[in-house]
Amino acid sequence: MPRRLLLMLVPFILGAGAAVADEKTGAMADIKANCKTEWATDYSMQEYCISQQVEAINAVSKIYKSPLSFDEKGMMDKCLSEWSKPRGADWTMVEYCYNQQHERHLNELDLGTSS
Repeated sequence: MPRRLLLMLVPFILGAGAAVADEKTGAMADIKANCKTEWATDYSMQEYCISQQVEAINAVSKIYKSPLSFDEKGMMDKCLSEWSKPRGADWTMVEYCYNQQHERHLNELDLGTSS
């Protein structure tokens, strides 16, 4: 996983503290910048984009805090890498990607086709 993306998740995983607050501020700045770039003249879409990204980064951090198997960690790393941006990531797509991969993985396990 790109180190910068992992560092962005740290504040959401750890909670409070001065260093953590700085990282959260950085993550929010990246989210706002990405949404502003994507929706430059549509302020209601910027607001919607920010709320969706914050919801998604919180969901991703919750997943990351949970005990992950080797395969699950690999799925998360792949999704983070695939959806990284120059500033942060598209967190809604990271969450979607992971959920899709995880669902397929569970289906394979149920069918006994996992290697």
